[in-house]
Amino acid sequence: MPGGNGRLVEEGEGFADDRSVRAAVAGIRAYWLRVEADTAARRELVDFLVEQLSGRDDTMPQTQTTEPMRIRYAALSDQGTVRAENQDAAYAGPRLFAVADGFGARGEMASSTAIDMLRTIDAVEAGDLLNVLQDTVDRAHRAVGEIGEESGTTLTAMLWTGSELGLVHIGDSRAYLLRDGRFFQITHDHTLVQSMLDEGRITPQEAESHPQRTLLVQALGGSETSPEPELRVTDVQAGDRYLLCTDGISRSVAAGEIRDVLAGTEDPADAVRGLIELATSAGGADNAACVVASIE
Repeated sequence: MPGGNGRLVEEGEGFADDRSVRAAVAGIRAYWLRVEADTAARRELVDFLVEQLSGRDDTMPQTQTTEPMRIRYAALSDQGTVRAENQDAAYAGPRLFAVADGFGARGEMASSTAIDMLRTIDAVEAGDLLNVLQDTVDRAHRAVGEIGEESGTTLTAMLWTGSELGLVHIGDSRAYLLRDGRFFQITHDHTLVQSMLDEGRITPQEAESHPQRTLLVQALGGSETSPEPELRVTDVQAGDRYLLCTDGISRSVAAGEIRDVLAGTEDPADAVRGLIELATSAGGADNAACVVASIE
């Protein structure tokens, strides 16, 4: 019989259209389920950021103390069992905690150069912290770029003022926080796959095995484009434990195992050794570096 648009409707075509509609609905539903799953995974991070911006946390008892806080820390880097050299760097000192994952022919120099630039920062007033970090990152980007040979590095670092931590993050190394039993990632990966995941183009399961999962969209050096680092000032609480690590740990050790080490190991030096041992037990296919800092 004639269709409304002047063409003949083939027998059974209406059923095919119904199937197409059902398939489209199923696709939309599957996409939304992925969005909900990703949203749930980030809920704790959003809660943490809201707490920081509002300056208080209604879920935790508020205490007053006049005692100064101190910080204990440890850093460790390991070549792994496969790579010919170690391009990962880790540093922990009275004020600075940093990890960097170099790449390219001179990746080892790139990662160490980035951290060395941060180590030049002297005492900083809290109000100037973000500006100082941004300026230092700009200088580090230029210094790493001068190394050449398409080399570059990630950088995830925290600067301690005595009451706050300033965070700077570029690339796919990560920062985690363990606070009152809650453990979550407080940085966002600057990778192509993470961008695809954010846009709902792939699922978290697809992201884990994607062939381009290590392709960076931001790094220090490696390109003339200046990076746009993640910069934030974080209020700290007694009992907080922070972990900075390269992807040699975050990709080879399950999040639950990382949490267990941080929660179950009192000495930061024992914690970093435990994390490196887990990465080695998982095959040690990549360099690995980590810093653990505990607020007391």
